[in-house]
Amino acid sequence: MTENLSKPVTGKSTHKLISSFLALVSLLGMAVTPALSQVTSTWTGGAGNWAPCPQDNGNALWNTCSQDYYPGKSDSNDTAIIQGGPVTLGQGNGIAIANLSVAAQQSVIVTPGYLEFTGSSIMNNGSIVIGIGNGIQIEAPATVTLSGGGTVTIGSSNFFSGSPGGGATLINQSTIRDRAHWARAIPRLLIKASSMPMLAAPLCPCSPPA
Repeated sequence: MTENLSKPVTGKSTHKLISSFLALVSLLGMAVTPALSQVTSTWTGGAGNWAPCPQDNGNALWNTCSQDYYPGKSDSNDTAIIQGGPVTLGQGNGIAIANLSVAAQQSVIVTPGYLEFTGSSIMNNGSIVIGIGNGIQIEAPATVTLSGGGTVTIGSSNFFSGSPGGGATLINQSTIRDRAHWARAIPRLLIKASSMPMLAAPLCPCSPPA
């Protein structure tokens, strides 16, 4: 008679096998699922709020909304390209991104939400309007260059500022208009006028109010 030397599968062994299988499935899932970090998103549609995407009952028109993603949703290293709009940072839209590009004849309206920058570039060939709300802030230690032929307009009692404590730098190669308190609207920023001539007070490379 041949003796059966195989060991019965116990409940403990079964649990261990299942755990190992689930761990393997998890690792494979991580390998095939692309990470949505440092994403470049482009807006080519009409008017809408920056966030959320339609899947979450919003009206954002980013090309990455097909993946339920808008710039700044989960990573402050994202880049946003505006080729449509206007795009509004509305109620509840507190967004941190690295870089922004606004095409000619297009606009970004920052009210009542806010926009923070952690990267190096705001290319504005259109219009950025800062209305009622927390405005735009550059996060230290970032050095951001504002360039392009467009205009940044700061509304009453609102700010284009640096993070508390200082350490952020704005290199201005464009036009900033402050209708309410010109030359006092850009706190906590080291401001450097670059190659373009500025129609400004000596300490503030901003154009006079219209």
